[in-house]
Amino acid sequence: MVQQIFGTKGNGMKTERKQLASNRRYRKQVDMEWVYKELDGGRTIRNVAEELGISVSTLRRRHNEYQEKIKEENRMERIEIDSGDSNTFEF
Repeated sequence: MVQQIFGTKGNGMKTERKQLASNRRYRKQVDMEWVYKELDGGRTIRNVAEELGISVSTLRRRHNEYQEKIKEENRMERIEIDSGDSNTFEF
């Protein structure tokens, strides 16, 4: 019984179980642009979080992560424009 649960090999060595050893959890994808549209339409943060099946604190954390990502993308875009490497053409 113990061998079946813990997966010991016939030689007494234990078997690695990556699915149990991993600290990574399933990370539900959240479309923040959809969330912003819903909030702009009058829905509450709690209501949107419940529909997504996540907690309010998770939704707030995703908002912060998304805003940091957008800031970085905008910063990189400004660097490209300032350095003249943008894909725009003057006529």
